[in-house]
Amino acid sequence: MAVHVQPFVLALLVPGFGVLSASTVYALTLGGAAVILLAPRDLRRPVAFAVSALAITVTSTSVAVPVELAWFAPVLVIKLLLAHLLPEDAER
Repeated sequence: MAVHVQPFVLALLVPGFGVLSASTVYALTLGGAAVILLAPRDLRRPVAFAVSALAITVTSTSVAVPVELAWFAPVLVIKLLLAHLLPEDAER
């Protein structure tokens, strides 16, 4: 998860998407991943959805981003926390 530094690349390339915004998105995603991985296996799915909802809410309401990039943080959170960290089936 830590190698997904896209928020910082955007901070370098896109005016209006600052280092504080990038750091917030990155920290919420990385912290969310840690919370999910520390949760008991049978609770990971609900924890992942709760953490994702919280991260998306925070990044959508309190992080200054250009309107054209409003999609970025929610998509990154969903991709990393819900798609990559959750098992494909309930038996894992």
